[in-house]
Amino acid sequence: MELAEVYASSDIFCFPSTTDTFGQVLLEAAASGLPTVAVAAGGAPELVRHGETGLVVAPDDTALFAEAIGELARRPERRSEFGAAARALALKRTWQLSYDELRRAYADAVAPMHAPLRVASAVA
Repeated sequence: MELAEVYASSDIFCFPSTTDTFGQVLLEAAASGLPTVAVAAGGAPELVRHGETGLVVAPDDTALFAEAIGELARRPERRSEFGAAARALALKRTWQLSYDELRRAYADAVAPMHAPLRVASAVA
């Protein structure tokens, strides 16, 4: 079965990873119109909007993760709303946008290293 068929045959995308930093599969699932249940770790919080495109729960809380899946399983209308919002958001996300965000993050990270040195002195 091809990956696109798997997404098309699914109702919910579950992403329990606490270490994935980019989450390409999150974008693929969103582009396929799937609501996502993810943990608040790695890149997931940047790609899944809690209560809009899916549900984001605390990492390593398996009971809460299962509860979130159950909530979406019981509420097809909410799955549909989240899935439509996820698809709309994914279609706006381009590689250029991702590169620009990454460049800004790197620039912010190194900015303190390039700031002018300030020296405090006391004049007697």
